[in-house]
Amino acid sequence: MISPPPAEKAPQTTEYLALAEELYTPYDASGLRSGEQEDTVTPSDFERAVEAYNNKDWKKTVSLLKSPTPDQLTESLKLRAHAYFQLGNFDKAAADFQQLTEKSISYKYDAEWNLLLCHLARLPRQRAAFEELRKRILENEEHPFYERVRAVEW
Repeated sequence: MISPPPAEKAPQTTEYLALAEELYTPYDASGLRSGEQEDTVTPSDFERAVEAYNNKDWKKTVSLLKSPTPDQLTESLKLRAHAYFQLGNFDKAAADFQQLTEKSISYKYDAEWNLLLCHLARLPRQRAAFEELRKRILENEEHPFYERVRAVEW
């Protein structure tokens, strides 16, 4: 008698996390400027956060951006979201990326992609949010991440 093939098992949480990390592209803040006067004697928290981020000091980046100023909200949220992602705190990264999808015109699509990766890293717990966002991206063939979302074997 021939044994039936082993049943397909659902991916484990670690497999979702590994895929999210594989698809993730860290934010490049090397050219980021604070927009403040260069002759400022004491660097602002934002400037220090940019330096910490560029030095891969994710915890310091997050602590310096606890209360972003309105004039640097988008850049602060980007840095903080990516720092949280690097720390593996996908809940907080997702919250910041969600804000960026709503508040930033220029970074909206990147934020949606990164939010999708946060949901992916938290599967199966975030299945509904993941599926909803994935569907929304796939309904827009003009979305810059449309092909990537379509091509990935989720």
